[in-house]
Amino acid sequence: MATSTPKQLGRPNEKESRLALLDEKHMLPLTNFVNAIREEKGESFSIPYFDPKDGGVNARILLLMEAPGPGAIKSGFVSCDNPDETAKNLFELLQKADISRSQIILWNIVPWYIGNDLKTKTRTARIGDINKSFKYLEGLVNLLSNLDAVILLGKHAQRASSLFGQEDESEEKDNLGKGSDSRPIAFECPHPSPQSVNPNPGNREIILQALVKAKQHIDKT
Repeated sequence: MATSTPKQLGRPNEKESRLALLDEKHMLPLTNFVNAIREEKGESFSIPYFDPKDGGVNARILLLMEAPGPGAIKSGFVSCDNPDETAKNLFELLQKADISRSQIILWNIVPWYIGNDLKTKTRTARIGDINKSFKYLEGLVNLLSNLDAVILLGKHAQRASSLFGQEDESEEKDNLGKGSDSRPIAFECPHPSPQSVNPNPGNREIILQALVKAKQHIDKT
């Protein structure tokens, strides 16, 4: 991976250095995508960018979570380098699964912040939030021509499962190629937040196994 320690976006000047990369070739379509959503939704919606340290439009694996937290809004990026414990958990699990940053992209089923302010806990995504967001997820998937796998992290992200192929189809897909169904395969697991993995340590292993399965899948395709 490009960095060896988590929480890199908490370091001085790191945000500015990544903002300078948003017009790179692998990032520009995604930067334009976020800017278009921002323009459509208006200034009251806080929507962070994709992390240019990840694979951008070349990504093979999409990691989909619920909604941006305060860390993503402060840093300006949906990233496993954010200075919070959810990002740290995901950073460490990606390393254990031997998944390169160039192979991934992070996003949320609801792409905007749904808390009242950055000092209070982000509220849970509602069905209405998710329904209003589906078109943006579909638009994102259309930009990712190399996408072969999606990790749906948590029950809210898993509401998007109908957009993707299912895990039990992966063996057939590996053997036959994408064929007529070009949808990436979805792997479901718990959310990597401390509220999910701390009281239920087994959830960490379930997330890791989903990441490992996704890595095995893209290595075969």
